[in-house]
Formats: sequence, C-alpha cells, structure tokens
Amino acid sequence: MKTKKTLNLKLLLNLLIFIPAFLLILIVVSSCSAGKKAAKTRTEVPPPPPPPAPKPGDRVTRPSRFEVVGSDTIYLSTNTMPLFPGGSDALKKFKEENVKFPSVVKNLGIEGFVMVRFNIEKDGSVTNIKIINGVSPSLDAEAIRVTKKMPRWQAGMEKGRQVRFLSMTSYDFLITPREPIVMEEGAPFVVVEEMPMFPGGDSVLLAWIGKNTQYPENAKKNGIEGRVIVRFCVTDVGGIDRVSILKGVDTELDNEAVRVVKTLPAFKPGKQGGKPVNVWYMVPITFGLAKPAETLVPKTPSKPQALPAGYDNPPVYQGGEKALYKFINSKLVYPKSARENLVSGKVNIRFSV
Repeated sequence: MKTKKTLNLKLLLNLLIFIPAFLLILIVVSSCSAGKKAAKTRTEVPPPPPPPAPKPGDRVTRPSRFEVVGSDTIYLSTNTMPLFPGGSDALKKFKEENVKFPSVVKNLGIEGFVMVRFNIEKDGSVTNIKIINGVSPSLDAEAIRVTKKMPRWQAGMEKGRQVRFLSMTSYDFLITPREPIVMEEGAPFVVVEEMPMFPGGDSVLLAWIGKNTQYPENAKKNGIEGRVIVRFCVTDVGGIDRVSILKGVDTELDNEAVRVVKTLPAFKPGKQGGKPVNVWYMVPITFGLAKPAETLVPKTPSKPQALPAGYDNPPVYQGGEKALYKFINSKLVYPKSARENLVSGKVNIRFSV
C-alpha cells in the first residue's frame, strides 16, 4: 500500500513538471509561426505605385539662381519675378518722362547706352545702384539719378516669401534717331525707334535663359566653359527667327545656346515709324562650371562672391568732358589715306581708369 502511494506521488510530480514545459514549448512554437506568417504577409504587400509622369504642359520646377554675399542672399531668378508698377511699358514711360539728356555732352556729340544694376529689396525699394556699362560721367550720373527716383517695385517672391533681387536696366541716350540701311523689303533693322522688348525686360530675359539652358554633359566633363553670343531676328509679330552664332565657344555649347534661343517666348516687336518691323537682337549666354553645393545650397563662403562689377561715382576727367574732347581733338591726326579715300566714321574706344 505504501509503495502504491509512493508511485502515485512520483507520477503527480512528473505531471506537474511536464505540463508547464509542454505549455511553454507550445507558446514558443506558436509565436515563431505567427512571426513567420506576419513576415510572409509583410513581404507580400505590394510597394506603392510610382508618382505619375509629368504630362506635357505641366510646370517644371527648377532651382532658383542666387549668390551669397556675406550673410545676404541676392536672387538673380525667382519663382515670381519683381515687377515695376504697371509693368514694362510703365517702366519705359517712366524713363522717357524723367531722363534729361545733358546739353554739354549732347553738344559734344556724345551718345550711347548706359546699363545700370540695382537691388530690389524685400519692401520693393531700389538700392545699391551701380553703372555696369557707362558712356560718360554726365550720362552715367543721369542714369543713376533717374534710377534713384524709381517708385517701389513689387518684390520678387521665392516660396511665398519676399526676397532681395538683383536687376538691371538700360538707358538710351541718342542724339538723333538712327535710320538703319534696309537692303530689301522685310530685312531686319539693326536699330529702330522702339526696340523689341522681352516681357519684363532684359533682366527677365537673362533669367529665363538661365533657367532653361542645359549644360551639355560632355562639355561639363571636359571643363569647357565660356560666353556664347547669339544673334537672332525678332519678327514684326514678336517671334524668333534667323538664329545664328556671332561668337562661339564650343560646338556643344553653341548648339545649346541656339536651342534655348529658339524656344524663347514671344517678344514685344520693335517699331519704326509706328509700325512693327523685323529687328536684329543679340544676347550673351554664359556657360560657367560650379560645384553643386555652391549653386543649390546657400551658405556663407570664406570669401564673398563678387556680383557684376560697377560704380556709383563716375570718374571725371580734369576739366570735365569738354576738356577731354578738346584734348583728344588736339592730338588727333586724320590718316592721309583715309582722308583721300573719303573714309569717315566714329570710333568707340573702351578703357579702364
């Protein structure tokens, strides 16, 4: 009897040890099976579909162009370009009403085109006015004076915020309207009373070209860069025609310059005698290599990057422009051969002071 009780007790103890171990094994096996099943389920979930390809006519976003000077970012191209109050026609009218041709230089026969660079601040005000391409101290000073009188612009916008913008404009100081020689009917004029205008002006034209020009990969790999001068005709309806290279750099760069010019939007056509006419037009397209970080990520460089050179205080010859021309005429000798062959004309000389 005692032996039977002892056997029953041992059996009970074995069951107490075996049952928890068996349950533990079941739990572990069940967990592993669930994990494998879950993993299998996750791998069977299809990846999200790729974004739809852009349709023809969709707007393509491109990086804006800017330069960093010290701690300031100056934009050369923005999502929304700055606008003179009333647009490009209003800007032209403003200049015509305010520019005064200095009589001193007019009597001396000095004329030409003055190019002015300036900043359009976040509040639309015009600051940091510089002469990029001058003609004479008096004409340069007049261009600066009129630029300072400009009303506030509508500031450029980048990602919904107002930004500083570098802009340019030109002033025409012409003594008499130039009548270019037209060889045949419909042939393009060189200079007309009212020159063609890109919507928004020259600064918008250069910004548009910068956005839409693609650097040829082969030229980029070989470090080829430079400035291509393109000539084209703005037709009497504002279209682009007769595109050619006046000054090339490399076949690939030249071809890209021609391609982008052919895709330009319509101009406001030039006019002669109040009628739209075909007019020759030239534009420089610069291909320059830079590191991606420098062009896409604004950061403060070790040395400030130089914006286009300019000046706000024109150099003055001792005694003024009248004394300068008197000196030139006193030293000028008319070549005998040119005089005998009735050769005459105007020679423009550019020099640094």
